[in-house]
Formats: sequence, structure tokens, C-alpha cells
Amino acid sequence: MPENVKIFFIADIVGETGLSLLETIFPGIRDKYQPDLIIANAENSHEGRGLNRSIVKRLYDIGVDVITGGNHSFDKWKIFSYMKEDSHLLRPLNYPKGNSGYGFGVYETKNKKHKIGVLNLQGRTFMPQIDDPFSTSDWALGKIKEETDLIFVDFHAEATAEKLAYAWHTDGQVSAIVGTHTHVPTNDARIFPKGTGYITDAGMTGPFDSVIPKNIKLPKKTTAFAVFSWKLMPKKQHVNPLNQSSIPHSPAKPIDMNKDIVLNCRDIIKNFKSESGDGELNILRGVNLDILQGEIVSIVGSSGSGKSTLLHILGGLDRPTSGDVFWHGESIYQHKPDKLAELRNVNVGFVFQFHHLLPEFTAIENVMMPALIKGESQQKAEKRAAELLDQFGMGERLQHRPSQLSGGEQQRVSMARALTNNPSIILADEPTGNLDEKNTDTILNLLFQLRDMEEVSIVIITHEMQIANHCDTVYSLHNGTLDRM
Repeated sequence: MPENVKIFFIADIVGETGLSLLETIFPGIRDKYQPDLIIANAENSHEGRGLNRSIVKRLYDIGVDVITGGNHSFDKWKIFSYMKEDSHLLRPLNYPKGNSGYGFGVYETKNKKHKIGVLNLQGRTFMPQIDDPFSTSDWALGKIKEETDLIFVDFHAEATAEKLAYAWHTDGQVSAIVGTHTHVPTNDARIFPKGTGYITDAGMTGPFDSVIPKNIKLPKKTTAFAVFSWKLMPKKQHVNPLNQSSIPHSPAKPIDMNKDIVLNCRDIIKNFKSESGDGELNILRGVNLDILQGEIVSIVGSSGSGKSTLLHILGGLDRPTSGDVFWHGESIYQHKPDKLAELRNVNVGFVFQFHHLLPEFTAIENVMMPALIKGESQQKAEKRAAELLDQFGMGERLQHRPSQLSGGEQQRVSMARALTNNPSIILADEPTGNLDEKNTDTILNLLFQLRDMEEVSIVIITHEMQIANHCDTVYSLHNGTLDRM
């Protein structure tokens, strides 16, 4: 049987006037209509700019479940630390990585029957030039679409054209898009062809005869709410290949843009002495990079630009002249070589252009090697290797030596070897450089399946844009500096 699900969205709450209005009239509305989830945009709630912990508590006290924001979310600096603690307090996801707080989440309805995805984005037209909301949205939706019954988007933007473009971009992928920011309610609510509900701007919570009311006496006429309702049909169960959820829900816990960084580097400089010995070659000039759990990153650049050098430094194979690399927040170059090798064996998997398989060993023996070095028993290592090779379509080639395998088959063995110790990140240096088009497609598909099945992060070094464009994030290395494309 279909089941009705109601989401209330409270438009931009402006200053004490808006808060007082809300506390006065909303409890009665809430009790009458019994919404399943209540979302409120509060980025203007503290004196017209920003918000604070006290306001957050006031909103939770009247039943708000999720608080969204916009370009004023960070105006009150005291909210920074609290944003890290509260997964129900959102700010635009497309602020650059490293900013405090959450940009999306999955939340249970009040009756605990459904999971609702909430995504907060900010536009860039006539707004601060932060990261692209479209590609950021694609990344987030890929994380939560299989885990949610509905997905709601607060798109905080100035331009109607940008909001409409986003609606066309995500039609059928999200349940509703509500525009915020202008404080002027628009009379254009509609349902897009593939079923996405949309309104350009929900207006504000405040006096009807105003735009940015900060301290106005409570008026009789107000504007405040956008209401959405869906009838949900019974949903098919989604089977996860590893029988585990890609995003935890206990309770609502979205991807944490700070805590889920598996590898990052800061101010990496790498110099080499020139062949003449009277100078230095500056290969890397202050490179900074953050890689999130489950993210596929591509680094492109011309031959000799330093791509492989950077990869070796990220993987602990080479030391920078200065700067540092962190795996799960731990500096790797503080360790002695033996300890670093031990950490590298369990944290990082490598896939090289030339495979580097040991010619005298069989496929299964090559894949077993990292586990045996780690100290696993031969029986356990052999079982894991056989499972991986079978997963990569090499189940009938276990006893073949590298010379008996094609280039594509050798690369699949090297990929299986990279996964033997369940690393959190795979570093792939031109993994398709020696392969034909068919084998290139096969290897790339396998890499993306790895990410989806095991939540492993992958860095791909390549000079081919057609490969890079399939990745979540693309960086260009040029003249020693790394820039996001």
C-alpha cells in the first residue's frame, strides 16, 4: 500500500523577528499536520547574518529535524566548532574541502519508517566562487541514492537560471528542490517531467511586507512554509555486494568532509639536483591534496611534470624535500623506514603501468605476497588471493605465471595484489598505459567497481583526459603546482 510522507520546509528564518514568529505559530501547525520531517534554513537567524548554538537549540525545541544554510552560514565564528559535532546542522556541501561541518545527510522520519536524504548546495552566479554545485551534487547523490526513500535539496542561490539548470540536471534523481536566498517567494511551483518537485524560492520566515527584517514587531501577516507530500510505494530491497551499507545510519551520520579524509598532503616540495650538479630542479612546488574515503581522483599532466614523483611521495615510496603526507591523519614520514614499509603494506595498494609481477611466481602466489609479508598464514593468504582473482575474472588462471598471461590479465593480477591487505587507498600510475582500448575499458570498469564495492579511495595518474573525466575529482599538475580542474 502507498504511504504518505510529508516534509515541511521552513524558509529563510531572518533575525529575532523570524524566530519569534516561528516559536509563536509553528507548534500549532506542526501538531495539526504531523509532518514526518521538518527542515529549516537558518543562515540569517542571528541578527540577519549567521546563527549560533542557542538558535540551533531553539529550533530543535520546536521540532526542527535538520537545519540548512547558505552564504552566511559561517558569519558567526563561534558556530564553527559546533558544526563539526552536529550532523543535523548543514552548510552548503560545495564549500571547499576542509571547511567545518556537514553538507548532506540521511535522516530518519519521526516514525522511524523512512530515510530521507537532505542535501544543501550553494550557487555561484552572483555569489562567492566556491566549488561547482553540479558535480558536488553528483558525488553526494551517488553516495546516498540507494539508501534513501526521498532526497530533498535546499539550493541556496541568487539566479533563477542556475536553480532551474540544477533542477533539469537532477530531474528524476531527487524528490524536491527548494530554492532559498532571495527571501522573495516565487509563484512557480511545478513538477518536472521525471517527477522532481521544484520552486525557485520559498521566501522567508518573517513579515510579509519586508525582505530582510531584523527587528520588526510581530506582524499579523507572515510568509514561512513550503510543504511537500509524497505517496511512497513499497521499495525493493537493494542488495549490497559486501552486505554492508555504504553510509552508516546510526543515527543520521553523513559523510564527514573532515574525518573521512584517508590521505592528504601539505606543502609538498620536491627538488632534484641537476645533472650538472650546480643547481636544482624544482619538480613539486608546495602541493596540497585531500582525498576522501571512496573518492576517485585523477591527476593529469604532461610527461615529466612530476605526476609519478607525487604518487610515490603519497605512497611513502619517496620522501619530499619538505612538507608532509598523512594517512588517516597520521604523519607517515615521522616513522623509520621499516615501520613505514609496514604501514604502507596495510594502508596502500599500488598498481603500476608495467605490473611489476614476480616472473618466477604464479598469479596466485603474486597476489598472496603482501599478505605473507604482513604475517598472515599461507592458508589465509591463499584463500584471500583466490577470492580476489576470481572476482577479477582470473579464477581459471591461478597457476599461470606472468609470461603466460596477456597484458590485460597481468594488470588484473596486479590489481588483485593491490587489494590483498584491504588497503584504504589504491595508487595507480598509468594503469592502462600499455593496454589496448578493450583492456583499458575493462581495467577502468574494475577500478570503479572496486570503489563501489569496497569504499576504497583511488588515485589515478594519467595523461588521458578521456580517462580523467570519468573520475570524481580531476587535478592538473603543471609547473610543480596542483590545481583542481
